[in-house]
Amino acid sequence: MDQLKELTVQIPFGKFLDAFCVQPHPHSPRYRRKSQKCTTRAFHQAVGRLKEGPGSYSGRMADLMQKFKLWPRHKLTIQSHDAAAFEWALIEPLQDARPGWASPRVLFRFCEIDPRHEYLPSGYNPSWESAEAGSTRKEFWKDICTQVQRHFALQQLNALYVVLVQDNSTLRVTRWDRSGVVATEWVDYGNKPDLLADLFWRMSMLTDEQLGFDPTATAVLPGSPEHVLMDRMAQPHADDLDTTEGVVIEGDATDPNRVFKFARDAFRRTLSLSPFLARGRPRWKLSVPTTDSQPREFLVGAPLTFEKGEVFDWRNSRGYIAVDCQTKDFVFLKDTWRELGDQANAESEGDCLTRLNQAGVPYVPTLLCYADLRYTVTPEYHDHQDREGPEWRLHHRIVVREFCLSLSKVVNGRQLVSVVKDCVSAHAGAATSAGVLHGDISFGNLMVVPKLRPMSAGKHVVRCEGILIDWENFRPLRVGRPALRMTWQFASVSYIHDTTAPLEIADELESFFYVLIYAAVRLLHSSCSDVESFLAGFFDRDYIDGVGWAVSTWKRYLLDRMVLVGPPSGEKLFFYGDPADSTHERTVTPLNALLFDWLKWCNSRFYARFSVNGRLVLLDDRHFIPMDNPPVFQYRRLISKSQKRAHAPKFDNHNAVLELLEAKLREEWPRFDLAGDRCESETYSAPTPVEHHSIEPHVLVKGEEEEVALMLEEAAKPREAVKRKPAAKKAQKRARKPLGVEEGRRVENKAATRRSKRLMNEPPSPIRDAIERPAKRQRRQ
Repeated sequence: MDQLKELTVQIPFGKFLDAFCVQPHPHSPRYRRKSQKCTTRAFHQAVGRLKEGPGSYSGRMADLMQKFKLWPRHKLTIQSHDAAAFEWALIEPLQDARPGWASPRVLFRFCEIDPRHEYLPSGYNPSWESAEAGSTRKEFWKDICTQVQRHFALQQLNALYVVLVQDNSTLRVTRWDRSGVVATEWVDYGNKPDLLADLFWRMSMLTDEQLGFDPTATAVLPGSPEHVLMDRMAQPHADDLDTTEGVVIEGDATDPNRVFKFARDAFRRTLSLSPFLARGRPRWKLSVPTTDSQPREFLVGAPLTFEKGEVFDWRNSRGYIAVDCQTKDFVFLKDTWRELGDQANAESEGDCLTRLNQAGVPYVPTLLCYADLRYTVTPEYHDHQDREGPEWRLHHRIVVREFCLSLSKVVNGRQLVSVVKDCVSAHAGAATSAGVLHGDISFGNLMVVPKLRPMSAGKHVVRCEGILIDWENFRPLRVGRPALRMTWQFASVSYIHDTTAPLEIADELESFFYVLIYAAVRLLHSSCSDVESFLAGFFDRDYIDGVGWAVSTWKRYLLDRMVLVGPPSGEKLFFYGDPADSTHERTVTPLNALLFDWLKWCNSRFYARFSVNGRLVLLDDRHFIPMDNPPVFQYRRLISKSQKRAHAPKFDNHNAVLELLEAKLREEWPRFDLAGDRCESETYSAPTPVEHHSIEPHVLVKGEEEEVALMLEEAAKPREAVKRKPAAKKAQKRARKPLGVEEGRRVENKAATRRSKRLMNEPPSPIRDAIERPAKRQRRQ
């Protein structure tokens, strides 16, 4: 199921109005008067003169709408003027006390070129037009997707109407929702002015909900009690809690008015930042239906993260730090549109977390409430069916207790490994106690959560733990191939290579290994001189027609040669303490030995899966991105076949990995191996630094110092997460044929159609490939 669609359905103009717009009764006296007024000779003449006259065309249309009252009590407001004829406008009420972000909008886009070819949704051939026209068309479509996504991100919408006006005489109406886009055919309103009058009059009769507003969301306006509560919760408090590991908290730590400082700061930023939608900052009260008679309500500002760009995210997944109206606590609220289909999860993320919490799985979010709100579907028409059937999505809202810190907030390498161990423990508990796998192990889904642990005399100490979030893509154990929205740069090589195999525990453990490499290179001192080039090259992924996803060849070198080397020069990668500290000159860190031991098990599974008599004959080279000028490697570590056979079962369950992590955490680690966040990519932007020791440091009296040291020592010891069932016997090895290769057919890497690198879940697009492929090939050379 494609995540990024072109215009899903193209239908006649009249059928669109009948399907989506409320038509007034034809015998209504009010309708008759308006209709007669709009179809007079003066109106027809005014429409005919739209192409001529002073000022911009959008301004003349705004005057026409105002003069003939095509949209009563509203006006057409011009948002921007561009020399390239890229103009945005929107319908706004003349008298409305609500700010712009709290009122429904119908957007207008004035242009000189169609953003897509007429034969939608099959795409167009770039050879039909000049390079300049193709570039303009691409920029126009990117601008439309960006603007629509902005409104979906900061407003609470189920749908959005966008009217495209081209060449000052034709228009097309589009309706966007989470299932796709419905667009009318282009109509010439210059020759048929009644179409223009009919469109505006019908849309003026729509309610806020019919225009796309979400009825489960209420705008929080200035002066309301909810607005006052949000302002009060955003004010900094002197007794807010610090997140530094080992800080002793004085006073009553259970006081609900005392919260972690980073949570209050994050909530204040969501109220003060408004990157889109001028004239005010959005504030909403979102309701979540429950089994009780009253739904639970939460107050939110702008979302913490959201997509903004050419790639349109139909899930429109948004995360908020919210205030619980019932308890006045900070919680985390996730609002998304999940897919429904034959291969999608029948259960929601809320259902999965319910099972995990009931089973006592540690280091997973604590569920407060969740609900499926409504369905949405883009209607199909029998005479205009371009797809097999409608694409369904379900609006899902979930609230959990923990608001977490990014993995980039760790303070040293030891804490990074400790967080990874906690998340592996969560994964082990989910697999053994609930029978589910996570399905999307990635850098963004491993997070840090600060907690308070009690001490004697009523005092508490801060402890940072790992937490495995975002269980939306969970899959039951030993189930057929899922249709996952996986973060493919962290997916295992076996899972990408075999497009029919189910997700296994070994695949997830290999993904944990890649996440640890990614985080260590990004955050710790290492021999890597160009961090961004390493991360971009080593974690590269691509989609190949007829083959599937492909990963970087550097991962193949890693698994084959069992040496961690990476782009751009192929140098060895190792980690050490702070080289600037004279007392810690390139201190050896246990992370190097940890990665090597983990890599041995990945190597053994790699050869067990793809080799015959020690040779990789079952490996399809098309699943690896080819290099133009591969470096000559002198590194290679070899282990015997007996050792590989002994290491291969290590990934049958989590026991070996957990024991390895626990053993390394008991060793001595350098204290100054943190280099800071050195990655400034768009996918993972560098966060603002955390202010440590924002409260007055506590002076330990006699006896307390030993108690804190003892607690930190106990925290460093391995913690038994769950009772694990004995490992099942390993299944017999099946003889496998090379995947995706027909018998008797010669396969060459150069013959495979390459796709450009994109965000993690973007599917194939022949339009974008034809434009971006030459540029990307040139960059690689």
